[in-house]
Amino acid sequence: MNALRRRETVAVLGGAFDPVHCGHIHLARRALRELPVNAVRLIPNGEPPHRPPPLLDWRKRCALCRIAAAGEKAVTVGEDEPPGKRRRTVATLRKLRRRARPVLLLGADAFRGFRKWKEWRALLRLAPVVVARRKGSPPARRAVPPQWIAKARARPKKLWRGALFWNPRAPEISSTQLRNSGKKR
Repeated sequence: MNALRRRETVAVLGGAFDPVHCGHIHLARRALRELPVNAVRLIPNGEPPHRPPPLLDWRKRCALCRIAAAGEKAVTVGEDEPPGKRRRTVATLRKLRRRARPVLLLGADAFRGFRKWKEWRALLRLAPVVVARRKGSPPARRAVPPQWIAKARARPKKLWRGALFWNPRAPEISSTQLRNSGKKR
């Protein structure tokens, strides 16, 4: 299930997944339908460098991602970023590129701090970055034009190298909201 077919185009959706929720799976489904990708790989980060430590243990977050993705044919869960050593997204993409063509899929909230990421310019060279906008996200400077999606489906090797903004109309939910709602009870 976790094996990737050689040289397929894979949307990499990383994050804390603390917890994983229907918005993540909705995003994966929409990516498979609307972007030129063959698969989506959810990658829980063992030690997210841009946020406080997750409440749930990494193994539990991986297991919950597998449960959430169980009915999804082309969605896998990668254990590419375990805790113990800080694994950067750039290292994950470099490793993945040996087997597949990655597309980095980010939420608008994660993209706000993208320029603070280690080697963010290298990420733009390693993979197209597609930013999934959310209601209330800042306006996109460069939206994904419909013709790009059509061309990219026809010629996946010609994916635009840079950040593109995509409007997947995801449910209004976030892991932060879920964690905070549990604290109020």
